[in-house]
Amino acid sequence: MPVVELLSTDKVLALTQIPRSTFYKMRSKGRFPKPVRQPRQLMVGWRAKDIARWLALNPPTPRVMRD
Repeated sequence: MPVVELLSTDKVLALTQIPRSTFYKMRSKGRFPKPVRQPRQLMVGWRAKDIARWLALNPPTPRVMRD
């Protein structure tokens, strides 16, 4: 089985520009790709292709800074 590079939570948050709390809410509601675990590894992460596909359907929206 080929080894797939997994993205950490911090990397996924940086790529998607989603606040951490929103990220966890989306995961719990099934609105975000499920994390995977490589065989014989402790790290759980997200496949880059899954995140890229999700971003294509859900592009980040710029935040408006308020005074």
